[in-house]
Amino acid sequence: MIIITKQTELAKNIKKIRQSLGMSMEEFGKVFDTVAHKSLVSKWEKGLSQPNNERLKKIAELGNTTVNEILFGYDEKYMLVMNELYENMLKNNGEDSHVGKALRFPNNKKREQLLKNGIERTLSVPIYQSKLKHPKDILDAKIYYYIEELFLEYYINNFKSNSNIIAYVRDKISKIYNETSEYQYNDFKLELSENNLFKDVAIMFTEKEKGVNMNLLRELDLLLERTFDELDTLTNKYPDQKPQKELEVEAFTIDPLKMLAKYSFEIDEPKDDEDRRVAINSNAEKFLNGLLNDNPKLYDSLIDELKNNDNK
Repeated sequence: MIIITKQTELAKNIKKIRQSLGMSMEEFGKVFDTVAHKSLVSKWEKGLSQPNNERLKKIAELGNTTVNEILFGYDEKYMLVMNELYENMLKNNGEDSHVGKALRFPNNKKREQLLKNGIERTLSVPIYQSKLKHPKDILDAKIYYYIEELFLEYYINNFKSNSNIIAYVRDKISKIYNETSEYQYNDFKLELSENNLFKDVAIMFTEKEKGVNMNLLRELDLLLERTFDELDTLTNKYPDQKPQKELEVEAFTIDPLKMLAKYSFEIDEPKDDEDRRVAINSNAEKFLNGLLNDNPKLYDSLIDELKNNDNK
């Protein structure tokens, strides 16, 4: 069971979600099961009891939000802890490191979302659930891995660079590597913490498939390890270049639709669409000449003012 540090926040948010759905307490209770009747929902909203984990997840789903937001409300104290987490991660990862670049890449809105999702992911890790109950616990324990992982995923998928495509491939291969390492094991596990064989000794049973050749798995592991080595070589061979974009411009008739000319040119990494418009305007002469070189017949379609300028 999750320990609630702000029962009133939970009660307030459950009521808000129920009302946003236009449901009575009785209707809301029936969403879960016959046991979660009107009086139980009333206790939740008064802060006299709290839903179990499964019901909390269901309430979050109904409210199109997260369990953490229901529990903690992302109040000022929560935001301070979240910002401190972020500052600590920045201190631990320099600007030139891959994680450091990933942490500094998102805008403020996206950064906040990634931090919230990363906190929720960390609190949901089974091995930590008995120890980490609140974002402050993550801060005290300095467990940043799952938060940094989300920033890396976002960075790799949204910023095109040599190092990121290699990191993307490495991540996919790592997943395969882990899966092949566990391929011969079945889900069955049994632990005998109390037995008549030993004192203060637990016995663990696991089940393997004998139809899987261990030599094959070892060779696959070696193959994947060699692939990691090759990726390291490629990382050194192809360092990141200056961030740029290539804009492709096309000229075509509208009716009937027919391509007349095409040209492309490079611009510095734009921050937004306004930056792109500025770059297009400043490169107008370049792309216009490029289109005309690709198809000189386009000259006849130029407006008179441009023709006059060209003649000058």
